[in-house]
Formats: sequence, C-alpha cells, structure tokens
Amino acid sequence: MMVKRLIQAFIVTMALSVATVGFAAPDAMEIDDDGTVDDLITIISPAEENVTTYNEVEPISVSGREGVSIAVYVYDNGSSKYRNIMLKDDEGELVNEIELGASGLFAQELDLVEGVNQFALRAQLSDEVYQVEKIGFTLMKALADKIKGLPTGYYREYKDLLKNANK
Repeated sequence: MMVKRLIQAFIVTMALSVATVGFAAPDAMEIDDDGTVDDLITIISPAEENVTTYNEVEPISVSGREGVSIAVYVYDNGSSKYRNIMLKDDEGELVNEIELGASGLFAQELDLVEGVNQFALRAQLSDEVYQVEKIGFTLMKALADKIKGLPTGYYREYKDLLKNANK
C-alpha cells in the first residue's frame, strides 16, 4: 500500500514537472517581433484580436503542440517594448512561461488596467523557432461607476433625462 502511494506521488510529481519550462523566454520583446513560424499555437479565446470589456480580469486560452513553451508579455509604454509577465502554473506558483502538456491547452487570466491593454503571447519550441500572437483588451469604466462618481445632483438629472428620453 505504501509502495503504491509512493509510485502515485512520483508519477504526479513527474507529470507536473513536465508542464513548466523548456526554453528561457526573453525578459522583453520588440513591438515588431512577429516570430519565425505561425503554426505552434492557435488562440481560442478571445475570439477577436481586440476586445472591449468592462471586466478587470479577462481569460485567455490557447491550443498548441505538446512541448511548446508559452510566455505572456504586456506592452510597456515607457520602453515601447513588450515585457514578460508572471504566470500561474498548475500548482499556483509564479513562473515566466509554461510548457504545454499532452492536452496542448493553455489558459490564464490577465489583469487589466483601465484603457488599452496590449499583450503578446510567445510560443517557443526552440530559440530559433517561435510564434508571436498579439491580443488587445480595452477596459472601459462601467457606466454605473461613472454615474456614482458624479456629484449628487447630477445623478438625479441623469435619471430624469433617461426617463424623459423614454417617453
């Protein structure tokens, strides 16, 4: 019974260790870097390259080849480059990149700031073979938050304006 548990623990440890890092992702990427290939990954979500949202956190998902390492970058206005951001692996640990396992699936949640958020996904098979996909999210401040931020008299006026517009 004890030997069986040790074998199970070893198998789980090996399976989880495979899904971490293969090649070191660079700390930064140039804005015009498009990679060297275009067949390592396919973005599943978001369905469009640029998305407008009211959510401060947006999920992304990708399918690709087993063994491909994926790193996520956010555009930095100060340096005019994409900089690598930390990802959570299956154990909740923060890592620079994640290697696709047998399922070939990758999913993460991206934290957004108000306004335009530009991300680049770098899928890397080796230092010379990598793909770059770019996605953007525009986080809009919710209308309700804008109304709450108005001085008290404005809310009543806005409510009356809407009521009169529906007549």
